[in-house]
Amino acid sequence: TFKAILPLQSSINDSAGIARTYNVLGYVERVEGNDSLALDWYQKALDIRLRINNQSGIAASLINIGFIYKKQANYEAAIRQYHLAAEIYRALGDRRGLIAVSNNLANCSYEIGDYLAASKFARSGLMEAEELQSLDYQMHLNEVLYKIYDATGKNACLLYTSDAADDSLRVDLGGRRIIK
Repeated sequence: TFKAILPLQSSINDSAGIARTYNVLGYVERVEGNDSLALDWYQKALDIRLRINNQSGIAASLINIGFIYKKQANYEAAIRQYHLAAEIYRALGDRRGLIAVSNNLANCSYEIGDYLAASKFARSGLMEAEELQSLDYQMHLNEVLYKIYDATGKNACLLYTSDAADDSLRVDLGGRRIIK
């Protein structure tokens, strides 16, 4: 198991490696439904990453912690984590990280019924995802937009997608289109 790696990483003072291992252990606990244990591992990873000033690792840890809070329906705490991660990704110029944050913020905002904010985050992330041809995030962000329009009772909505996303899904819907 990954726990067996920790003594070796400790013996060689591999702090970054220990943080990565803690992150993996958090993921395993999360998948197994042990949110409190996952949160503990993610927090340990964050503590190390803060100590060694690993900015991208800090942002990743904040997203993971936010995910647990979101899963626990603690949306305000999740949103705080995501905003902190966004600040770091912005400073690093990490556009993919910002797309991930936009997706998470859009989903949290949707869950609390703040459809205006959810739409803003989804559209912002979607524009970036299209530019970077991030097909998975195009799909996720379009899904959030659809849920918003569905929840607000709109009969039709314009969802943005790229030809590349259409190809990936093996459909030919002509790029941008209206979905009801």
